[in-house]
Amino acid sequence: MTFPYVAAFVAAFVISGTPVEAQMVCGTRADVVPYLSEEYGEKTVFLGLSRGQVIEILTNPSTGTFSIVTTRPDGTTCLIIVGEDWENIEILKGVPL
Repeated sequence: MTFPYVAAFVAAFVISGTPVEAQMVCGTRADVVPYLSEEYGEKTVFLGLSRGQVIEILTNPSTGTFSIVTTRPDGTTCLIIVGEDWENIEILKGVPL
């Protein structure tokens, strides 16, 4: 099953420049994450917990696109933000950023 609202969300955000929170799109994780993988080639690179929710960052290193999603305890996953020009940074111990 695909997640058709993600494409509309991405288009609306890029065109309008409106804050993402006003256009948040939610669904099941089983729909959202596979859609981002299939349509944008993004894979999960980070998982963390914040205020009882799972925060997940997905990226495509070839294109530089990224998405940040949050999953609530009830299983609802919301697309928080999408972007481009993602870059991984190697942090070396003792070297300031």
